[in-house]
Amino acid sequence: MTYIFHHLSAVEINRLHDALKSERLRPPYTTVGVQRYYGGPRLEELTETLRHLDDTGASPAALALMLKPLAQAKEEAEGTTRVELVWTGPDTPETPSRDTGPVIRQLFRSAQSHILLAGYAIFQGKEVFRALAERMEEYPALQVQLFIDIKRRYTDTTLSEYLIRGFVDNFKKKQWPGKRMPELYYYPPSLEMNRKKKAALHAKCVVVDEQVAFVSSANFTEAAQIRNIEAGALIHSPAFARQLVSHFQTLAARNLLPRVTL
Repeated sequence: MTYIFHHLSAVEINRLHDALKSERLRPPYTTVGVQRYYGGPRLEELTETLRHLDDTGASPAALALMLKPLAQAKEEAEGTTRVELVWTGPDTPETPSRDTGPVIRQLFRSAQSHILLAGYAIFQGKEVFRALAERMEEYPALQVQLFIDIKRRYTDTTLSEYLIRGFVDNFKKKQWPGKRMPELYYYPPSLEMNRKKKAALHAKCVVVDEQVAFVSSANFTEAAQIRNIEAGALIHSPAFARQLVSHFQTLAARNLLPRVTL
């Protein structure tokens, strides 16, 4: 009965793998439950297959192990980049997606050597960044580069260096939950007093180990990861991930995104 999986795409198999591995999809398998992760024409057949495998004693973890090499073989055969929809907000059975908060935490926990983050707004940072801070303690060699938007209110004439220092102090005390600090970078036009020259670092993305990139409308806030309607793409493409990291790091090297002294 497992031949059904050969009719699914690499993206669909990977989605099932992740759901089974995390046990978001688990027995008893129902059409409604499976439809959250597969909305194709073979839904009933897939559900029956999962029920049959469960009857033979195959746990969700065992099914996930079985699906991983099949997904990898599919990716090689298809020769395409795997892209997944990541979503905050109401779900629909017709459009399966992954939730923003869990995806970001999973990315943080999977990092081995390098994480690049860019964000426009940060609130409730101690909760949002908790998994990342824990990973930094676990892996002392893990490099974390955080590109942030330091804001100036339109009527504020405070010198830029004081605004930067105020942001850093607030970040350390109220937003960052760990002992080790990430490298912080900012975009100088965000501190311009001249409205015509003022601009913002509005990019929102996470890149892990130059292997996978998450590009989203979601800020690093509790609301964006849980309550708002936000849309993002989780892109499994080392080439794209390296390109995104290289672009940010080149801007930093040219001092267009200067590093903040902590």
